[in-house]
Amino acid sequence: MPQGKLMSDDKTHDEKLLLARNPAMFRNHPFYYIGCLILIVGPIVAKFVLSAGEILSYIFYGLTALGALILFFWWVQVKGTRLTLTDERIVLRTGILSKQTTEVYHADVRNVNISQSFFQRIFNVGSIGISSAAQSNIEIQASGIPKPQEIGELINQYRRKNRRAETTD
Repeated sequence: MPQGKLMSDDKTHDEKLLLARNPAMFRNHPFYYIGCLILIVGPIVAKFVLSAGEILSYIFYGLTALGALILFFWWVQVKGTRLTLTDERIVLRTGILSKQTTEVYHADVRNVNISQSFFQRIFNVGSIGISSAAQSNIEIQASGIPKPQEIGELINQYRRKNRRAETTD
């Protein structure tokens, strides 16, 4: 859903979509991604360079298939995870066949935790954890999310708006 579109769970109220992000594959795990690509391309190149026999060719094709399967299932997992921010709430949806949805309204957010390793900081990805007053632990946890600082700033901006609106009521 592009930025600015309206989301609606019921017919009476629309929300403005601020952003929606899936975890990054390459930027979050660059060495794992490159390893999968090498596992896909390497055996094919080796088969032709080494003029491998029939048995060795099957081994090379098997390694290529293994690399492709690992990359495919990883891609499916990444596409099945989506962090969505609206002007009212944060929603984390996970799963392709069986789905799980966790949402926290901006007014209920008590803590936003952003963590990035050294390489994640270089590639501008990270993990974001959101806790609410209703839970003692982190309610929404998403890893490998691009530009986590931007998401944290947006959440804090809407938290402040909700707090100001509550104090004026």
